[in-house]
This record gives sequence, structure tokens and C-alpha cells, in this order.
Amino acid sequence: MRKNLLYLVALMCSFSLSVMAQDSTSCSATEVLLTMTDSYGDGWGTGNAVVSDAAGNESTIALASGSAETITLCLEDGMATVVLANGGTYGYEMGVEVSGLDVSGAGSYQFLVGDSLGCTNPEATNYEPIANIDDASCLVEGCTDQAAYNYDADANVEDNSCEAVALGCTDAQNGATNYNPAANTDDGSCTYPTCEGGFNRLVVNTAGSGNEVGLIFLTANSDTLIDIVPGDLSSNSVSDTIDVCLVAENSYTIHMYDSYGDGWQGGTFSILSCDGEFTQLTSGLLATDNAGDSLLIDFSPLSCDDIVLGCMDALADNYSAAATHPSNFDLCNIPGCTSSNTLQYSEVATYQPDSLECTLIVEGCTDSLALNYSGAANLDDASCVLPCSDDESSVILDIDAGNWASEISWNLTNNASGEVVLEGADSDFSNEYPICLEAGSFTFNSFDSYGDGWTQGSYSVSLSCGDSAVYIVANNGGQYPQGDAVSEMF
Repeated sequence: MRKNLLYLVALMCSFSLSVMAQDSTSCSATEVLLTMTDSYGDGWGTGNAVVSDAAGNESTIALASGSAETITLCLEDGMATVVLANGGTYGYEMGVEVSGLDVSGAGSYQFLVGDSLGCTNPEATNYEPIANIDDASCLVEGCTDQAAYNYDADANVEDNSCEAVALGCTDAQNGATNYNPAANTDDGSCTYPTCEGGFNRLVVNTAGSGNEVGLIFLTANSDTLIDIVPGDLSSNSVSDTIDVCLVAENSYTIHMYDSYGDGWQGGTFSILSCDGEFTQLTSGLLATDNAGDSLLIDFSPLSCDDIVLGCMDALADNYSAAATHPSNFDLCNIPGCTSSNTLQYSEVATYQPDSLECTLIVEGCTDSLALNYSGAANLDDASCVLPCSDDESSVILDIDAGNWASEISWNLTNNASGEVVLEGADSDFSNEYPICLEAGSFTFNSFDSYGDGWTQGSYSVSLSCGDSAVYIVANNGGQYPQGDAVSEMF
């Protein structure tokens, strides 16, 4: 039996055919351009491709060398297949481009030759995946009754799924009081809860143990308006808001409790009224409230019609003399220095005007009679050292701790009272300003914890008389103290 001939015309001559090529004038099917590619650019080696058209005609082609070569195939219309194979280790370098198909690597791939009529609607029961021209043959099942609730305008085959229209309120999400679960078409009849004076909002802000929080909101008749049980809220910090209708002047009780018994750990609740502008009540359960277990709070809400909201702080720019209660929206704007390192710092200020002069604090001694007076200081830091009085002696003490500072210690003692006037240890010492001592007898005591004296160390106690005269009254004769203790009286 004679083989069907598949016509191939190559733009280059580096491919082989398993069927006989025909003259281009003999192609009675569709001419298709196919490009063979190699990503490395050295041809396919032992690899090849077998092209089969819709009529079963086959041809084997190959890219002998280079990175690309385009050939012309004569193929029957319909789905054609190209199989890339025999590429060995480098088969992934092989590729073909044809009729919108661009693939690489060993495998079998399909592409469409010519036009294919059929149903192109994927929803149709007779959908043809290979069709690229719709022939209006699609069969789409669905409800074709235009009066039905679920009428499908795209359906042309009745599937007996039509549902009758059921009018009613369909708004369950927003809490309609007359929601009808049987209704499938909203008729605009929904009604919603009303609350004289407007709804209030209960806002619960939990801390890290929110899943332990419990809260019961009760009327005077012990009817439960809200019941939050432990576990309703997240274990992490969370803010939850619940609308509640409260009647002004009526009595209510809020029962806070904690399942673990250690309080709400910083968690709080608030009741907001007047569209959130007024806080009726804010509280929380402390660990000290009944051992952190529970707490009851009684309160009566105020009517928004009976209060005037605004800023009640007379220091504020927006102070309202008519306001009876603070507003959550119209917050007080209090001018002042807001930086704590200024002399004019105000703890209540909410903003600092550009025109307001705020002086930076400079700490130091502000007493002009003091020895350490600082003219730049504007805030006294209690560091002033005043000159000694006429009844006192100005004493200067110099300590050289020597080679073993960690072993030495010393003190200066009033012989009459036994009071230790000054003492030190472990380091050098020199007083910047004279020490004022009353007239009397004093003793300088030096100590060495190791008992071998102040190695290369020394001390000097001097009296300062006037601006320049200095008299040494004790220095161990200019020698470093020996042994574990040396005392010298002056």
C-alpha cells in the first residue's frame, strides 16, 4: 500500500525526512512553518522530532547543527502532534516553535493546523477544546424560564433546575429583625432594631490573657444584655465592640470576672455613647479586686440630650464654659512647653506654639557666694559649696593610694565627738573645695588591710589660710604609713 506523502520544504538543508518530499505546488493541505531550536547552539545530535498530522501522515525531522532552522510542512487541518525524542543527555536543549506552540525538552506536544469549527464555550456539554471558531452549536444546560429566580440567560437547554421567586427580607448579616431564610429575592422590607436615644457601644480591650476575660451586662431585673464568657475573646491583646441599647437613667450592673483569678492584667472596658463622643464608664478588673476573681459595678447612663460635650480645661484654647462632660472628639488644646528639659515644662500641655519661648535647663550652683557658682546655671542642683565661716578651718586633704589601692582605707575623725567627718578607700582623693572643720582636735587614721602599709602611698592634711597660705598639719612626716594602721592627731 502506498504511503501518504507529507510535504516538507526546508529553508535550510540540515534535516532528514522519513517520507518523500514533494514539490511545493503539490501541497493540497495547509502549509505550516516549523522552527527547530537548540538552546546550546550545536544542533540536536542524535535527537529528532516526529510530526504527525490529523490524517496520520508522519515525518521525521532533525536539526543537524546550529541554534535554529525553519522548515515548511504540508499538514492536514486538525490536531497535529510533534514528538521530541532521542536527544540523550542534552535532550532538554531541543525545542520547536509551530502554530503558537513553543516548547522544549523531550515529550509529545499538540498544535492546531488550520481552523477548527465547534463549540468554544467551556461551560457547554459539547465543548470542543480544539475548536478556534465557534459554530453556534454549544449546548448550555440551566434554567431557561425568565420568570424564575435562577434564570440563566446563557442556558439554551432546560435542566429542570428553575426555582420560583420568593420575596422577603434577605439581610441576615446586618441583623434585620424580619430576616426570612426562605426568601431568595429581597423586596426592601427589612427592618432593623431601634434604640431610643441611640445605641451605646461596649468596647472591651484585653491584655495578653484575653481568653480569661468574662463580662456579664445585666439590667435591674437581672436580664442579661451581654454575656462574654472566657474563651470568647482572643488569648492575645484584642479590642471587641458590641452594640447595646441602654435607657438613660435606668440602672445596670456589670459583672467582671477572670477565669484564672488574677484580674484582667491591664484589660479594660468602656461604654461609649452619643455616637462614640462620650464615655459613660471605663473600668477593669484588678488583681486586688476580690483576689482578682470578680467585681460588680452599678451605673446609670446619662442621656445625650442632657449633657453638653466639650473641653472643660480652662487652660485650653478651646475651653467651653458650657461643657458639662469631656468630649472624646473635641480634645483640649492646651498650649505650653512640652519638653521636660525646659524650665517652663508643663505636664498638661498638649502642644507647643511656635511663638512660645522655652528655656533649656542648665543645672548647677546658682548661689553667687558659693565657691563653685556657675553663671550659666538656671536651675540649682544643690551642689553649692560655700566658703568656711570665721569659726571654721578650711582643710585640704590629698590621698595618694600608691601601688596597692585596693588595700588602703582612711577616715578623718572629730576627737571630741568621735564623729567621722570624712572617709574613703581604694583610690586617690583630693577635695576640689576646702573642707570646713570647726575649731578642735581631729585625727587622721590610715589603714592597710594586708598589714604591710601604704606601699608608695601617702596622705597630706593641710590648713588653707587666705588665698595662698597653706600649712601641712598631718602627713606622717612625709613617709608612707607602715603596718596595718597609723593615726595622726592635729
